[in-house]
Amino acid sequence: MAAGAAGFVWLVTHAGFAKLWEGARALGPAALLFVALGGLEHLSHAWGWQRCFAPEHTPRLRPLFEAYLAGYAFSLVTPATAVGGDVLRASLVPRSVPATEAAASVTADRLACSVSDAVLGLAGVAILLVQGPLARWERVALVAATLLFGLGIGGFFVIQRSGQLGGRLTQNRLVRRVGGERLAARLVRAGQDMDFRLRSLHLERPEALRTAFLRNLAASAVGGLQIALFLGWLGEPHVARAALQIFLVGVALDIFSFFIPGRLGVQEGSRMLGAAIAGFEPSLGLLLSLLLRLEQLIWAGIGVFLHSRLAAIRRPGREPL
Repeated sequence: MAAGAAGFVWLVTHAGFAKLWEGARALGPAALLFVALGGLEHLSHAWGWQRCFAPEHTPRLRPLFEAYLAGYAFSLVTPATAVGGDVLRASLVPRSVPATEAAASVTADRLACSVSDAVLGLAGVAILLVQGPLARWERVALVAATLLFGLGIGGFFVIQRSGQLGGRLTQNRLVRRVGGERLAARLVRAGQDMDFRLRSLHLERPEALRTAFLRNLAASAVGGLQIALFLGWLGEPHVARAALQIFLVGVALDIFSFFIPGRLGVQEGSRMLGAAIAGFEPSLGLLLSLLLRLEQLIWAGIGVFLHSRLAAIRRPGREPL
């Protein structure tokens, strides 16, 4: 995180405050629409998550949207990243949903999100390999990272579909040593129930999982629409092509930096690189990233507010594991 912060400061200084301020003044009201589109993206992600619940336990969209924003805020501002955010949002779904159903829905939704990011990321990797100013060893590293990421998603899919994920997590000697036999037995039963729900989703309702993937893909694509708005408002040429290049390069590098809280520094560098590939000054990409930071902080702030409220009204009375 410290290295990311140092990189962020260096990039801002390198780009020049004057250029950034001039671009920020030119944006004006477009910044508000940019932030509003971020909300549409989050809502679409929550809509995809809704499809991962069993029909008899599917909550309304509004509470899922609120829980999603709370998890997003937690993942953005803490070192727990997406894993911690997923655990938090699972705990904040309505009390009527069994805990294992909530856990299974979040797990399946994480797979759908990862696959949608991989589809967009592969296109971004192709742009980097063809147009990026990369040395040979950097290209090799990029290809290797892409293959490892693909293997990880493939393994995640297989273990979910075979109904073994919860069992592997809970049937562990360390669980018994730390929590004792009673807690271990409860966790094993919960893991088996979650595995049953995941396997049922994959084998009996594959169309629901495909719909979740498409909704998450549409949600991620809103990021491209934000960039097009940004470039169009500033009067830059070739808006559609440039927005697509910057967007896909950003997605590709974002998925390889998930372990950095807030992708601090990486997000800025990736947008600057995307802008350079699209034929613009790198400072334009940095301005885009700073606007994206503003949008993230606003929605994370809303998520923090919602978390305090949801934790108070939903967590008591939840069905135990």
